[in-house]
Amino acid sequence: MPDSFAVKLSVLTPIHIGSGQELTRLDYFLDSGKFCVVDTDALFRDPGFAPMREAYLKSATSGEPIAKLVPPALLRQHISYRLGVSPYAKAEVERSPTQVKTCIKSAGRVYIPGSSVKGAMLSALCWKVLRDGWLHEDEGKRNMARIQIEQLLLQDSRPDARSYGGEATLLDTVLSRLGGRGEGKFTHWLDITDTDLKAPSDCLGLSLADVKNASGTAGTGRPGKNLKLLCETVQANKEFTLQLKLDPDLKLTPETLLAIVNDFYQRVAARDRIQGDATPELPSAGLIRLGQGSGAFATSLLVLARETELDAGRDGYRVRAPKSRKRVGAGNVALGWAQMEIVKSE
Repeated sequence: MPDSFAVKLSVLTPIHIGSGQELTRLDYFLDSGKFCVVDTDALFRDPGFAPMREAYLKSATSGEPIAKLVPPALLRQHISYRLGVSPYAKAEVERSPTQVKTCIKSAGRVYIPGSSVKGAMLSALCWKVLRDGWLHEDEGKRNMARIQIEQLLLQDSRPDARSYGGEATLLDTVLSRLGGRGEGKFTHWLDITDTDLKAPSDCLGLSLADVKNASGTAGTGRPGKNLKLLCETVQANKEFTLQLKLDPDLKLTPETLLAIVNDFYQRVAARDRIQGDATPELPSAGLIRLGQGSGAFATSLLVLARETELDAGRDGYRVRAPKSRKRVGAGNVALGWAQMEIVKSE
């Protein structure tokens, strides 16, 4: 097996992996249907902006949009990047300009973090390893698997949550069964690089994400409230590349790893659908879900609990069916779906 292998990551539905930063009304404006992010440093250096500086600074507390403070002709000279805007998002911005959650970038260029891909893979492996124990032909190992699964569900769905009296974690349970010289150490079993970098205007768009409370308010019989979030999203049909490197002693091949990940996320996709869902048909191989809306360890344990006929909703369990779904656009398209494919060497 080669030390590392290249993977093509194809975006199937909009992906948002947040930078932790938000754009305010002073940071962007709409121009000819485009979402324009202002280069504030360049704007402040422009002598033509000097007469407006005081009003601009005062607006930081009042929330006045920048387009009402600075002439469009001047703003157009200081644009950091422009993005396409979905009709759904455009209507929201025009109705009530608000903060926009930005995608993660490096030196102003967009990428998919290797840590996000690795975390999504680990969620699938949690499901796989514990499920295999449940289905083991040896009765003693099956019983041990039931105890482990129940303990994990009862304790918490976080990867570092302690169970068995503080002696083990979910990562201990899963990684110790995968092998590798870094056995039990999350940082050692798999290295994944960040993807290649792309200009924001080449891959991003502005989307309006609905956080739909599909299950409603518990115990009231009333539907839950939907929340709306404006966010930059990597658009469908964009492609990135990254490098994966497996520990030589790992009990997995690249093909096996991607097959496990696909198997798990096919199950997630089946359980994620809602009424009026317009998410496009997803491929039968290479499926993975990244970023906002993807879920992680709680999802893997929830799927596991249902497959092993454990009642994840009984008193004492913290793992619950997701109460909300994140969708973009009027068509209710799910966030975060992508496809991974090993790039064969020539």
